[in-house]
Amino acid sequence: MKMLCVVVDGLQSDALACAHAGCLDRLAREGVTSRKLVTVSREATLPALHTLMISMWPGEHGVTTDTGFGTGAYGDVSLAALLHSRQRTVSLFHTRDCVNGMIPSRLLSHSLFINSRRIRNMDSRIAEAAARHLQKEKPDFCLLYMDGVEISRRHFGFMSECYLEAIETADRAIAHILEQIRVVGLQDEYVLLILGGPGSRKLAHLQNKIMLILNGRGIVRGLEIRNGLSLLDMAPTMAEILDVPPHPDWRGRVLREALGGSSEHSAAGSSSISLELLEPKVVRPAA
Repeated sequence: MKMLCVVVDGLQSDALACAHAGCLDRLAREGVTSRKLVTVSREATLPALHTLMISMWPGEHGVTTDTGFGTGAYGDVSLAALLHSRQRTVSLFHTRDCVNGMIPSRLLSHSLFINSRRIRNMDSRIAEAAARHLQKEKPDFCLLYMDGVEISRRHFGFMSECYLEAIETADRAIAHILEQIRVVGLQDEYVLLILGGPGSRKLAHLQNKIMLILNGRGIVRGLEIRNGLSLLDMAPTMAEILDVPPHPDWRGRVLREALGGSSEHSAAGSSSISLELLEPKVVRPAA
């Protein structure tokens, strides 16, 4: 299997329910979802992104802010390093300068940075570039980071009209990628992991939780995980899907309940990525 991991910084499940996001809505209904994924930082994005790839707490991997990089064993124990050691290809697409260097360049087969300057929403452009790359190069693992939703939250406020519109832009961007994957017949080869990023904020009602959607062949259909789910679990779970042994120093667990109990996954529990866009049941509240 191959894997596409999309981080939509600033996306929250309660806001998603109020936006016209038909693609994300359907992916959630037909795959595994959680609104209570415990993250490692409510105040910074980069520590969470490192934990996503390394399954260690920020104090262990050394990245605790959006401006600093750890110097420990990150290059040896990350998911990217494990894939690289097995001649598997890794790609990175992002729109925020602090993400540069998150995965060492020696581990990447391709990377692209389109600078949003934390002002402009560049989600559509970076998604188009990622879609072309997925079609042509078919990387084993692709990480796509988009921050248009978080930019809108910072400038216009959580649950504002512009914030909800940014979610819809991200939704269309993801739908475009999946459509391009389908065009070249790769829809059954990629498992999709979507994470709502923590953003850069202190909102008491978030309780240090973010959202997750997991969808694709071999993923259980229609499952909501309500408790016991951590960002530490993402690297082990992705490694299991990619058929790569986890690093023994990782802290998280494999979400076997999402994988049907085994890495082989029964046909009865499988779910190919679907592109049918449906109107959401919950509509945007009046301004």
